Amino acid sequence: MDDQSFESRFNMTRRSAYSRWLNDPTLNVAMTLNFNRPISLANARTAIGQCFGKVDRKLLGTRFTRRRNDRTTGVFVFEHLKSNLHAHGLLRVAPERIERFGEMFPPTQRGLWSDVWAGGSQWTTNADRPAGFAFYMAKEQHASSAPETMLFLEDFFPTEG
Repeated sequence: MDDQSFESRFNMTRRSAYSRWLNDPTLNVAMTLNFNRPISLANARTAIGQCFGKVDRKLLGTRFTRRRNDRTTGVFVFEHLKSNLHAHGLLRVAPERIERFGEMFPPTQRGLWSDVWAGGSQWTTNADRPAGFAFYMAKEQHASSAPETMLFLEDFFPTEG
């Protein structure tokens, strides 16, 4: 058996594992954030962190950093690192805040993301099948993918203590 077939099998197994891992019904929003111009991975990560800081400020008020358990959580996976970098995410938004969250990311207009990243665009929908979207998100994740290509929103929460 050649290395390519082993790598292909490994990558398909990994995608299936992502689907099982992210098949959590509390992950209720699927999102893609586009930058629409060249950007480094580090700056892309920072921009998404800033965006969700603003989301939580609007949803929870100015003391949102003290409300860790109420904050918007989730995971983003970056793809096309060398051209057209963008991020796919699955998020957990409290059901009582989902309408206000949707108002921040309207499907056909500029929203909070384009306020944070000029020229940015977003696609957002309810995640009725998180496992299916997780499988799609992981399409460019490989055994050799850098850990930085995955972003957990919790990484931007202040540490306790």
